[in-house]
Amino acid sequence: MKRAILLLGAICALGGCTRDETPPTRVLTCGDVQALALAIVDGRKRGQSRAEQLALVPSDSPVPTLHGSFVTSIYDWPRPTREAEWTLLARNAALAAEAYCVNRPAWVLRGVRIP
Repeated sequence: MKRAILLLGAICALGGCTRDETPPTRVLTCGDVQALALAIVDGRKRGQSRAEQLALVPSDSPVPTLHGSFVTSIYDWPRPTREAEWTLLARNAALAAEAYCVNRPAWVLRGVRIP
């Protein structure tokens, strides 16, 4: 028994025992999808261009098509000029994100993992 403990200690000392440093992942939720849409609206309202928004789409993201399509959809709307129009755009973007999520239950329930 003592030898087994000493052997295990030697293996660990030589680097055989490492901790998994992989960052935790989580399931993409409908709330995340809505928050993404609202963040894009907010960026547009603050003056970010379509190109700047598209540059923020991470190439290694599991949802780049979704992110890019939200940018395209939100920037295709005529630019709001009044606060009420910005509110309407944000509301419609959130509703569209919710509809996307609800219409893809198998994808959502399967649990696409994001970093």
